[in-house]
Amino acid sequence: MADFQIIEATKKGFQEAWADKTLLLKKAVPTILIHWVSFYFLSLAISFKENPAPEEVPYVIDYGLNFYLGIGLYLVAMIALSYLFIFQARMLLQGDSQGEPVDLMDADRAEAGPVSDSYNPVRRAYILGVGIILGFFLFRQALGEVSVFFAAFLAQYGTFVTFAFALAYGVILIWLFRFGVLHIPAAINYPLKDFLYKVRGFRFSFYLIGLMVCVLVPFSFGAMAAGGILIQIVNMIHVGLTFPFTTAILALGYVVAFTILNGASIYAVDEVMRKANEETADENGDV
Repeated sequence: MADFQIIEATKKGFQEAWADKTLLLKKAVPTILIHWVSFYFLSLAISFKENPAPEEVPYVIDYGLNFYLGIGLYLVAMIALSYLFIFQARMLLQGDSQGEPVDLMDADRAEAGPVSDSYNPVRRAYILGVGIILGFFLFRQALGEVSVFFAAFLAQYGTFVTFAFALAYGVILIWLFRFGVLHIPAAINYPLKDFLYKVRGFRFSFYLIGLMVCVLVPFSFGAMAAGGILIQIVNMIHVGLTFPFTTAILALGYVVAFTILNGASIYAVDEVMRKANEETADENGDV
């Protein structure tokens, strides 16, 4: 069964982030800085309307230099964050927190002789893992744009058709959740086809949604409370520092939150794979 202990994975995600906070923060500095600059430019491109009508969007986006700089930097930040996620997965699953872990495949090949330069499993894991994260992010954005187009087109056929499309779109999004953790088996060069087969169906996706809620909701409340206090203190010191400090807090909170979620997801995937391997062993009659 493709399930796991949600509360246990959540607890381990927070505990791991705290235990390895020095190493993770050191690795996270580049992505936090790039996210900060990205959020700064994107915030400059967004202005809020005064007294907007209930049916109106409450903000206006200026599609100028600030917006495109922010988007470009955000993609760079995503690559840096993806690298951090792959490092974290390899660190937790292969037990080396002092540097780049040695892939298990390296150990097998070491007995036969030097590893060929044309085959570097560590480099392959990083390239594949980062590619999966960035590719899935871009795919979700494209899917969202396409869904908006089709929803507007189908609106002319009535409420039932629009509702049916929204329901189908929601089902697809739920099923796609498993691809949000596909970088974890990729980080240790585990066959992705085997992993996707073992987490087939919707059960695993619903468990991942539960994990995301358990991690991000309490963290968000705590971060908003602490961030609000810090922003008020900075505002009293110098009002001109409030805006850059706020975007810095957003960047820090964003990276920390999803690093904790990634850690919890690693423990969840590990539990699912262990259960799947045990079930396979039982079916084969292995002791």
